[in-house]
Order: sequence, then structure tokens, then C-alpha cells
Amino acid sequence: MLTRLSYFARETVISLRRNLLMTIAGVLTVAVSLSLVGAALLLKQSAAQASAQWQQGTRVIVWMQPTASQSEIDDIRSALEKDRDVKSFKFISKQDAFTEAKQLFRGNPDLVRNLDANSLPTSFRVAPISAELTDTVKDQYNAKPGVDVAQ
Repeated sequence: MLTRLSYFARETVISLRRNLLMTIAGVLTVAVSLSLVGAALLLKQSAAQASAQWQQGTRVIVWMQPTASQSEIDDIRSALEKDRDVKSFKFISKQDAFTEAKQLFRGNPDLVRNLDANSLPTSFRVAPISAELTDTVKDQYNAKPGVDVAQ
């Protein structure tokens, strides 16, 4: 049995030496093929992520100041409800923001450990009727009391 294995090993080495160019060509062909398959999979993944972001549409995030009172938050909510440029909006509380941050930074436990719900601001995620109205909505809500920044 051992002589058979040594025979096969010796013949393999001899064949590889005799056909060195074909061996290199085969290895390069496999390497290029695997690289192309990997690149295609990466391209597919990034296209799927871009498509998912595109389907969510254009959004404006209205970040509230940490010291914003409940009446200021309610004023922004009622202004958003009445605004004809706004298709929809969602209020993100401090606890919702904390849950989202834990999910977003789950790969970095040190960062999550140093966060708490009170350290994150409340916000509104606003979907304008059309993408052209994004700057109008931003400018309109940046001037409101209790708003830190709309972006």
C-alpha cells in the first residue's frame, strides 16, 4: 500500500514538472474563475442593498434637541400631520433609537455597552411626497423650536 502511494506521489510530481505550463494555466484559470464568481456575488449583494434603500424612498430625519419638551415634540408632530409636503412620518422615541442602535452596532459590544436610551435623541423620520421636496421639508423644520437639525 505504501509503495502505491509513493508511486502515485512520484508520478504526480513528474507529471507536474513535465507539464509545468499546463499546471500554471490550470491554476490561473481556477483562480480567475473563482475571482469572477466572488465579484459577481459581491455585486449582486450591493445591488440588492441599494435596491432596498431605493424602495424605502427619500427620507428626512428631524432630530429633536435632547432638552426638547413634550409640547415641542407634540408641536412638530402636529405640524407634520398638517404638512401637505409630507407623505408619512414615524416618531422614534429614545427607547426605539436605543433598540435600533443595539441592532446596528451589534458587532461592536463596547460601543453598545456605553450607550443607554437617555443618551440618544428622539426623532421623526419623514417621507416627503416627492424627492424634490426634501430640501423644502428640511428647511421648514430646521427653523422650528426644539429641533436640533433636520437632515
